[in-house]
Amino acid sequence: MANGRKFGIVGLGLAGLLLATGCVSDGSVSGQASEQEVVVDQDAPEVEIELPEGVTAQGVVLAAYLLSGGDIALAVEEALVSPEEVELARKAIAENSLQEWVDRASEGRK
Repeated sequence: MANGRKFGIVGLGLAGLLLATGCVSDGSVSGQASEQEVVVDQDAPEVEIELPEGVTAQGVVLAAYLLSGGDIALAVEEALVSPEEVELARKAIAENSLQEWVDRASEGRK
């Protein structure tokens, strides 16, 4: 399959996933504001995980999107996502760490 088609589908999947998970805001504020202060260590090194061959962040995000309401078996059969990307997506969903993959995919990192 051509990479252009896969990345076009990933873009649509990413947009749908962001809307479904509430990561896109309309600018309004709802709920109560937290009084906790978050401290970010700017000097902390960013940790890159070593991905298996054939795995991309975009593929993991697409697999997560398809797991939420698509035909994941067909997506693997059509080589839209790899079995490894599906497993990483399942793990990210279970560990509530999918946002890390979304960030990685939106930055164009593998």
